[in-house]
This record gives sequence, C-alpha cells and structure tokens, in this order.
Amino acid sequence: RFYFDNLDEYDRQYGSIRKLRIVDRYMRVFQELKLARVPVFQQVIKDAVGGDVLAQSDRLLNNIQYYAGEFGCGKHPESIASNNFSDYGCDTNRGVVWRLSMDGLTPLSIIYSANNYFVTQLTKMAANNFVYGVFDASENRYFISMEAVGDSPAVTVSFNEQKKGFES
Repeated sequence: RFYFDNLDEYDRQYGSIRKLRIVDRYMRVFQELKLARVPVFQQVIKDAVGGDVLAQSDRLLNNIQYYAGEFGCGKHPESIASNNFSDYGCDTNRGVVWRLSMDGLTPLSIIYSANNYFVTQLTKMAANNFVYGVFDASENRYFISMEAVGDSPAVTVSFNEQKKGFES
C-alpha cells in the first residue's frame, strides 16, 4: 500500500516504468530508456570527498539515483531475468544486452563483442515482437529468446557468465 506521502514521480523523459524489483534495501526501477535505484527507508548523502553515506530515513521511497549508461528495457520487461543480486535484460531501442548488479550497469553485448549482432536483431524486435529472458542458475547463463520477424527465424542466444561470452 502506498500512501500519499510515500508516493514519488520519476523523470518521464526516460519513458514509462516497466518493472520494479526490490534488492537488498533498494527498489530497482526499469524504465524504457534508463535504469535506476531508489533507497527504501534510507537516504544517500554525499560526504566531503563525494562518497555515498547511507542514513536511516522515515520515508519509504527516497531520491531516485540513475545508473551511469544510457540503457533501459525498451518496451520489453519480459526480457528481464534475475538471479541473486543480478538482473539481466535487453534494451531493444539501442540493441544492447546488459547486466545490472552490485558493481553497476554492464553492457554485455558491447564488452563481449556481440554489439553488431544485437543492434541488428533487437532493434528489429522492438516494434511488435517479444524478447523473452530467463536465467538458468544451474548453468549460470542468461538466455534470450527472440520471436521470428518476417522471414527471419526465431533465435535463442545465451550469455555464459563463466566463459564471459555469448553462445547460440
């Protein structure tokens, strides 16, 4: 239940909120064009050297903090899969596969040399098709399944955390 004093609005220039998830004492906010976190019953204060200091708060939702990087989940929150402290997803607007974890936002498809493939494939999907994501904890893999588009067949690709690369 959210009461009026615990309600907050976030920047609409980053699109609609597509998914919310609580991790530790933060609420992760997945918008179409950006990813963020909101401290729950705590407030982040900057110290003299620019570091973050957590302080208790009586407010449920505090100031939103956007992650560095211009990635979101597009209109496909079904691509987001979670395992422990990590979330994996696809930005179908920019054609990027990303991981959001304790170390921040990582654009996997750019770092592991699959950017050209995903820019082509994911931006095709953005209009009318679904991009499904699931995480297999036993194999430590994030699977992406893209529906067929036109004469292009359906495709399933996985990111292997241990091998640090994509497989199909």
